[in-house]
Amino acid sequence: MDHKEALDGLVSHLELLRSQLAESEAARQKVLRECEATKRRVGQKEEALEGWHERIAVLVTDKERLRFEVGEQRRLLKEARERTREVMSASREMEVAFEMERHRFISVVHEANKELGETLGVIIGPILNLPIQHGPSLESPHPEESGNPDV
Repeated sequence: MDHKEALDGLVSHLELLRSQLAESEAARQKVLRECEATKRRVGQKEEALEGWHERIAVLVTDKERLRFEVGEQRRLLKEARERTREVMSASREMEVAFEMERHRFISVVHEANKELGETLGVIIGPILNLPIQHGPSLESPHPEESGNPDV
């Protein structure tokens, strides 16, 4: 009996080992299925990431292009401001020159009017029997005194 009990113990132990082996195999299959599912998810995520890598590369390229364009726009704006300052300065210079020329013209016209008045007084005075007058009474008023600076 000792042999039979030992054999029965071995058989029982073998059946326990077989049962544990079956459970282990089932657990192994479950882990393999989970690994396959994880591999599929990783593959899908890698594919998705590949698309993102391409998009990111495009965005980085766009960012660099925009950075260059912004720099170029800033440079152009700076040049435009400088040119505007130059034009405004030239405009002020032309305005001053115009005013000087305008005042010179008014002085010339005023002088010409004065001479014309004296000449007409000398020519027409004797015809109309008017006494010849010289001096300030025949002068045209100074443009600032007349209230009309465009005279």
